Amino acid sequence: MNNCTIYLRHDDPIECIQEISVRASKVGLEIHPLVKEKPGDKFSQLILGTHNFIQCSARGADESRSRVLKHIAQTTVIVGVPRATDSPLGSELSVVAGVVLAMDAIIFDGTTMRDHSGADLLT
Repeated sequence: MNNCTIYLRHDDPIECIQEISVRASKVGLEIHPLVKEKPGDKFSQLILGTHNFIQCSARGADESRSRVLKHIAQTTVIVGVPRATDSPLGSELSVVAGVVLAMDAIIFDGTTMRDHSGADLLT
């Protein structure tokens, strides 16, 4: 199984982590949340790396990439989910999608950026 990463926009990162932790524990999903503590920290490096990956991938139309990049730039919480998926739309990813349902989230499945329905946001 592969890992996935969830990029969340939320006004209160601590509340967001508490909410997603409760949701994940109900379905037995292991998560690793991360918030920005200072410039240049691991959170900041992940945001910059993801931004660079999307810009350099040349996937999707400029408008699609711009929407995803805007979301990434406004992310306040990153959640790593080890062993989340064994295929881009595997049943495990469905569990992850259910956890972030109704949250302002984008899921990176190791290949592309997806919304909670599994739609590829870079097409």
